[in-house]
Amino acid sequence: MATTRASPPAQRGRRPRHRLTAAHAAYVTLGLATIAGAVLLFRSSSSATPAAQPPPAVEARSLAAGQPAPDFTATTFDGGKLTLSTLRGKVVMVNFFASWCTSCAHELPGIQSEYRLHAEHGFTVVGVNSLENGDGVSFYRSYGLTFPAVYDPGNPGRIGAAYHVTNGLPASIFIDRAGRVDLIIPGEVTTATIEAELKKLLAA
Repeated sequence: MATTRASPPAQRGRRPRHRLTAAHAAYVTLGLATIAGAVLLFRSSSSATPAAQPPPAVEARSLAAGQPAPDFTATTFDGGKLTLSTLRGKVVMVNFFASWCTSCAHELPGIQSEYRLHAEHGFTVVGVNSLENGDGVSFYRSYGLTFPAVYDPGNPGRIGAAYHVTNGLPASIFIDRAGRVDLIIPGEVTTATIEAELKKLLAA
């Protein structure tokens, strides 16, 4: 008599391998997307653009040699606050720059050199990143600059408007120990000019 083989019992409770693999892939994809989003958020928050910064507070005052320099309070590149009038007692050079400015790129190493040379004698530089359309922070860091720099968002920004820097860069303003404007330089400044100003103003 012919015999029939019994079919193997059905295996219950086990999911096909392809379903498990697909589910695992979905979780991995979701996790990677979450991590990528967090990285992008961190980068955007840690290198905020000038437009994301609060506008500076600027004193309404005319700019003229012999007159007090327009005061301002602005956000620094390291996230602090800088108020110009707190630097009274020092000779201050306010320098306007932007990443697209080739003359700025040419003069900044000399400005940094003069700053390092004379800082202990009462000289400081305040960089103002104005008329910016790129990454002013990366530009500033690429030259190894150590003097403080502040954001001036807008075209022109509030500080730029107060100092008549509205369509061209660079520009520099020398301020004496009493906070008065001594010299206004539209265009590139040379180390010889800085030395001449410091010889006069640091001795006063």
